[in-house]
Amino acid sequence: MNEKVAEFLGSKREFARTITATIIGDFICAFAMTYFFQQKGFLSGGVGGIGLLLKFLYDIPTGITVFVLNVPLVILGYFLINKKFTTYAMVSAFVLSGALLFFDQFNNPFLLDDSFLVAVIGGAINGIGMGMLFKNGSSQGGLDIVAAIFKQRFNVNIGNALFGMNMVIVSMGCIAFSLDRGLYTVIAMYVGYNLLDRIQMGLGERKQVMIISSQYEEIKRQIIQKVNRGVTFLDGSGGYKHTNYKVIYTVVGRRQLAQVKEIVAHADGNAFMAVTDAYEVRGKGFNTSEL
Repeated sequence: MNEKVAEFLGSKREFARTITATIIGDFICAFAMTYFFQQKGFLSGGVGGIGLLLKFLYDIPTGITVFVLNVPLVILGYFLINKKFTTYAMVSAFVLSGALLFFDQFNNPFLLDDSFLVAVIGGAINGIGMGMLFKNGSSQGGLDIVAAIFKQRFNVNIGNALFGMNMVIVSMGCIAFSLDRGLYTVIAMYVGYNLLDRIQMGLGERKQVMIISSQYEEIKRQIIQKVNRGVTFLDGSGGYKHTNYKVIYTVVGRRQLAQVKEIVAHADGNAFMAVTDAYEVRGKGFNTSEL
């Protein structure tokens, strides 16, 4: 792509990835809003929540409301924030509106009696859709644009801005309908945003391991040979005895962790080992199916 087009769409590879994720992500979100949130009168975050609120009050199709509300916000974002972000937000708003209108043509095949179950399942599905959007540089437009403007102009954290605006929408729902519906909406949002974060950062399939042992050379050798993972030595010092030692640091796949534990146990039964989830791991060897 030439520079002018790339300013709005990015590279060809980025365009293909983002457009694909936008279409799939928006259809997933629309599915959750239409078949789960609407059946119990729950709201969602952002402009979609306002669209659902107007749907319940005045029976205005959610897809139309979402599109109409997004138009001025996209125009505002075009002049105030990143052009690429705004372009994909505009595309996403159009796709989401079309998906909402599409699903609205069919009877709901997922009717459930339990409101809590509807909130959890609907929130999870919506979170998966939002996670796909944000992970690939897109969004649902709407209040995401407003939050980005607040971040750029007033240095307000995007998460805090979205939380504040969504709480206003939930409060409107509580006033218009009932406290129960508002609280179920909060549950759906909590599940959705937590799943969104997990998708953005990864699902903890990779583990970072720190090992303190006098047998660090043997442990290093076996991890490299048997697990086929790189190892880094960090210089450490005991806080009590002030003894200097080597700290072994490595990142492995979830299925490889058992091998590392076995290696450490055989090399040094008194070794100290700490394991935590590792997110957004990049580099050689971390894009293969073996992880």
